[in-house]
Amino acid sequence: MEKSLFEYKVEPRHVDFTNRCSVSSICDLVLHAAGEDAHRRGFGIDALAGNNYGWVLSRMAIELDYLPEEYSTFKLYTWISDYNRLSSTRNFELVDAQGRMFGRAVSQWCMIDYSTRMPVDMNTMAKAH
Repeated sequence: MEKSLFEYKVEPRHVDFTNRCSVSSICDLVLHAAGEDAHRRGFGIDALAGNNYGWVLSRMAIELDYLPEEYSTFKLYTWISDYNRLSSTRNFELVDAQGRMFGRAVSQWCMIDYSTRMPVDMNTMAKAH
């Protein structure tokens, strides 16, 4: 699957007392990109809601070399590297305005049926789209 690109600017609401983007804000932007990319590709929470399905984040790991400064810009690339019946793995790369990668992340997601609270077989969903 091809990489999707998101561009962000570190706004004052994203920074901590050091005037650098906080780790929690980086996590929020990573999750925003995941949700937006799923939506653009037709399997976002809006598309799943009709079946009473949704996404559950089961784990996420982020590695940061440094935190970007306030008002700086960066690019976030995301793509799905793997999926099977029960989980999907999404990767991320964070690249500063000079083209240096300063962060990497990986997340694992499960699709559940809200009615039964049971996992949904993603292979059947892939065939439906």
